[in-house]
Amino acid sequence: IDAVKAAASAEVVRLLSPDYRNLETWATGVTNGAVGDYQNTLQAQMETSKALVYQEKVVATGSVSEVDLNDLQATTAKTLVIAMEKETGPSLSKTAATSTCPAKTDCVPFVLEVGLLLTPSGWKVSKLGSPS
Repeated sequence: IDAVKAAASAEVVRLLSPDYRNLETWATGVTNGAVGDYQNTLQAQMETSKALVYQEKVVATGSVSEVDLNDLQATTAKTLVIAMEKETGPSLSKTAATSTCPAKTDCVPFVLEVGLLLTPSGWKVSKLGSPS
């Protein structure tokens, strides 16, 4: 159970932590934590994502506050992940602080359903999206 939760959390944190200064490291980390159609989708969209992150000079930090296990089978699992992305960049220079978010930062909460598949190298994310 801990390995499933750790894999789901790690992939969400990686995905929500792009940094225009380290795009290749970010892209590799995100796609390496994925498998199957989800990995194929990430790879197909990665160049566009990297271009947008670089264009906006985004530096983001993802965090996970909770991972709930919804289903666990021998080789598959489903989790619900509550996460936050804190993004900074030049376009946010006039953003005021709030009670939950510092100045010059965009804080975006996420609730994600994360499907996982047990592979020879451990649990990998096979699906990530809004809860159904």
